[in-house]
Amino acid sequence: MSRAVQQMHPKKHPPRIMDVSIFCPSVKDLKKSFELWRDAFLVESTTALESSDDKWFSEMDSSKWMQNISRCLELTRMSMLEIEQGVSVILKEPGDRDLNCVMSALIQLCLDPSSRTLIGFQRLIEKEFVALGHRFQERLGLVRTDPEKEAPVFLFFLDCVFQLTVQYPASFEFTDVYLILLYDSSLMGAFRTFSMNCQRDFLSSRKGATSTAYPSAWQLDLTAKQNLTNRLYHSFDLLNRLSTTVPIIAAASPVTENLTPNSVIPFLTVWKHCYFRFIPPLALRGGIEQKNGQVYLPGV
Repeated sequence: MSRAVQQMHPKKHPPRIMDVSIFCPSVKDLKKSFELWRDAFLVESTTALESSDDKWFSEMDSSKWMQNISRCLELTRMSMLEIEQGVSVILKEPGDRDLNCVMSALIQLCLDPSSRTLIGFQRLIEKEFVALGHRFQERLGLVRTDPEKEAPVFLFFLDCVFQLTVQYPASFEFTDVYLILLYDSSLMGAFRTFSMNCQRDFLSSRKGATSTAYPSAWQLDLTAKQNLTNRLYHSFDLLNRLSTTVPIIAAASPVTENLTPNSVIPFLTVWKHCYFRFIPPLALRGGIEQKNGQVYLPGV
């Protein structure tokens, strides 16, 4: 494999082999990490939230979810540096259908501006996850046959993408609302895009009556598209075109640049819109205050 890649290189440079299993968490580790991370956000009431407040941050830290995101973003950065220097990169992983999909997609997001558009992102998922046979049904537990094989690989990928959208808010055409839409759609089991274990199953689902029962996730009626598209993306695109005539705008980051992810944990953030949405006190900016049995918004 590496010899064939070397022969295809214009200067016959040997490729750099990145062992994903060394740099990134294993599927089992990712499953355990997500379960602990998810449990930190599952509270039955405001009282339960307040009682666990003193240990909440330690619970999140012990899950190692953010550490795992950091490790994958760091491998993305390392792979980008190799590619930018003209070196081919081979991603190596046992099975080749889990974290390889995540890493390949993240690297392309950082290097290819077209994959940061709404349509481009859909095509990226189709190419790196669906076409390469990521086991959505098995990993997401849509049909529970073996819980040991379950792992939120695709959900982990979406969280990594969210981190990039925070670090480069003007470089993506879509918002995290669209990422949450994909997050929820993948868990519904109603779309063939996220319901199959391999390309053969995916292709068979497109035939006959099955195609009606399992529509593509890209057939969703995005009636609220204005909430899914990033206004900063289009604004910076316009500013970039005008930068040749208006010097002050030249300092703005162009949409077409390569994105270098910052993997340092203090620069990562909790995906609040996704994980806080079912906890009303956290869903409100600044939380809530209770006085004499009444609920007040701080500062109001």
